[in-house]
Amino acid sequence: SRDKAAKIYDVDSGRSLATFSGHTDCVNALVFLDGDEVITVSDDGKAMVWSAQNGRKKRDAVSGQTPLLVVSRTEKHYRIGGTNRLLTYELATHQKVAELPTDGDWVTSVPEKEDSGMLVFGLHSGEVRVGGGEKGIDQFSAQP
Repeated sequence: SRDKAAKIYDVDSGRSLATFSGHTDCVNALVFLDGDEVITVSDDGKAMVWSAQNGRKKRDAVSGQTPLLVVSRTEKHYRIGGTNRLLTYELATHQKVAELPTDGDWVTSVPEKEDSGMLVFGLHSGEVRVGGGEKGIDQFSAQP
């Protein structure tokens, strides 16, 4: 949100359950990780991991200079996309396992399905990149 915080609400009552404050610019996305953890990404270039129970920051997952726009979670990984890269982390260890450059373009979407072994992500320019395993990344442009 533009107030530099992320919030979790109870869907039924509309009551705020947790607020995550600590970013210095707009928060763009929030995803639940395992157990008690959530992760937020922001235009400040940081991805922060928080306790969902009390809203306290546990650690910075990424700290950079360029905005981070999207985050997604699969059974084994979470992915963070920004204005010049797509990062993949092991969910269990929080260790970075891959970094794909986007040639300065913004990552706008990352699907959350992992069982195919393929990675698909969309870029602001309309380009879609598809890849996986040892095949590398193929690129094609989609017309809006």
